[in-house]
Amino acid sequence: MLLLASGCAGLRGDPFVVRDAQSGATIVVADTPSATAEQAAEILRDVIAQMTGQTLAIVAESEAPADGTLLAVGSTAIADGMGVQIPRNPSENDQYVIRRRGRIVVLAGNDGGGREGSIYAVYDLLQRWGCGWYASDPDWQVIPRVNHLRVPDIDVRKTAAFDLRRIRAVAPQSAVGRAWRLGGALPRETYTLNTLVPRKLRAEYPDWFDAGQPDICHPEVIEHVVQQFKARLEGQREFLYFDISLNDTYGWPDTQHTRAIGNPGAQGLFFATRIADGLRPVYEDRFAIGLCVGGLTHAPPPDTALEIAPEVTVFFAHEGNRITPWDAPDTPEMDGFLKNQAWIRQRFHGWHDTGVTLGIHDYWMPGTLHPEWHDLPWIALETTVRNARYWHRYDVRYVDIETDDALDDDWLIRWPLYYIGARTLWDPSIDPDDVLLEACAHLFGPAAQEMFAYYKTLERAMFETPYFQQDRNLPAPQKVYTLEIMAKAGEQLAVAAERTGSDERIAARISRETEQLEKAAAILEESPRVVYRAYLDDKFMFWHEPEATVGTIRRLFGISPHVPLYIFQPDADDETRVRKADTIDVIKLTDGTRLLTETPDNPDVKP
Repeated sequence: MLLLASGCAGLRGDPFVVRDAQSGATIVVADTPSATAEQAAEILRDVIAQMTGQTLAIVAESEAPADGTLLAVGSTAIADGMGVQIPRNPSENDQYVIRRRGRIVVLAGNDGGGREGSIYAVYDLLQRWGCGWYASDPDWQVIPRVNHLRVPDIDVRKTAAFDLRRIRAVAPQSAVGRAWRLGGALPRETYTLNTLVPRKLRAEYPDWFDAGQPDICHPEVIEHVVQQFKARLEGQREFLYFDISLNDTYGWPDTQHTRAIGNPGAQGLFFATRIADGLRPVYEDRFAIGLCVGGLTHAPPPDTALEIAPEVTVFFAHEGNRITPWDAPDTPEMDGFLKNQAWIRQRFHGWHDTGVTLGIHDYWMPGTLHPEWHDLPWIALETTVRNARYWHRYDVRYVDIETDDALDDDWLIRWPLYYIGARTLWDPSIDPDDVLLEACAHLFGPAAQEMFAYYKTLERAMFETPYFQQDRNLPAPQKVYTLEIMAKAGEQLAVAAERTGSDERIAARISRETEQLEKAAAILEESPRVVYRAYLDDKFMFWHEPEATVGTIRRLFGISPHVPLYIFQPDADDETRVRKADTIDVIKLTDGTRLLTETPDNPDVKP
């Protein structure tokens, strides 16, 4: 109490941390601090040293000095005395508080069990001082050098909108991951049913399997999994997360047990609930179970009045169009497309209506269909933010974003997507343009406006393209980045390069972005822009491809070999009309050249 009183009656104005290259503050932790609080204090000390050249002492609060600024990190008696209440319940979302009273500053959050609230509080304060982390490459991390450092008048409490915020390209416990507040609930695994009930057990238990996939409604299969989870929980004090996601690429079982339950989605819920029921009598409040629904399990159970264990979360796979947000109406062209936004919303709300706890499994893997996307920029800020708002509005608790494997260079062409994605998972109310412009100011200084315009050019090209794809895919890149778009982006980078001033790091960053755009232009240049048109089950499609075969068309649109496919050629008198060809034709519309003709009677061609 004496310490708090001296703090409130202390320095006039904002207290100094460093003044005239002299230390004026001490970092304080509890006499017995948590490991997370100790790490948060060390991060604060190390970054302040990079900013100012001064290394602050870290002391136990019982040894806190009677003068100077105190930065109290983690759960401390000082925080308690200032009324800072942080929940310790693992079911509570990540949150933290930064509060200043006179010369005393508290930075505290919910720590332990995978939670790092105090570390988030430290990074928040560092960012208010002008620091920024925008990629794993150190050249894209901004630590300003200053001779004076004050703590402003501040009293904020921040809580994460989603309890799991995962972008797989970003390690959550890296400096970037923590600065972006990624983390939260224990991270997910995927397709773990393959290891829990491996197919090698078929020889010993043949009735456990059908069509390659385990019969998840078989009582013995359920008990087999329950016993494995009990063994993992035994002797553990930490809360454990179990993923039982199903890989339907091995086929789906059709047995007396599965037929009694319902469709594959209902079967997955039944499986998860029976496992939870088997664990709860001994391990209540010690575990959670996740189930990802996609492919055959994507459709919601037709009966919403199902028994669902409270420990179960369903991760709903985003298999729809990636160009426009979920709340956007479908265009006339998309109305005839299989996985449009109306389709994804209908399935999502079917799962929502069951009352199960919901997560989202999103895919930022543009290179799955068109490998060239691995080396091309993809920026989708408005779509990303609007999707997060939609999910939050409908009670989604967890978001797990699967990404392509990313090298540093890949980061540089994706950092706005990753950065805005992470920021909106913490707070979906952000304005993505404001956040991006602030980041550009840190990274590019006098060239911030030009670089902001450059990124917005790439974003609008994606958002406004009339083309679309489903599942993990983007349209062919030639559809998105036209010659006009690439020329405009190049001009904006050239202007930015002229306005860098004397800062060599800013010039180097713009030079790296210019190299990436030139690389993208070379990739696109290798693919001449030729227009083709096709029909599939009366659904009209356009695309740009350098060459086309029936196999290419099937690959582009994810069409099964068993689905009849017909290619149409334009009417000679009116190119807006098409007629069905007697043969499967691929026509170069610019000059009428027939690139490929395959007759349906050809035994080498699947219909």
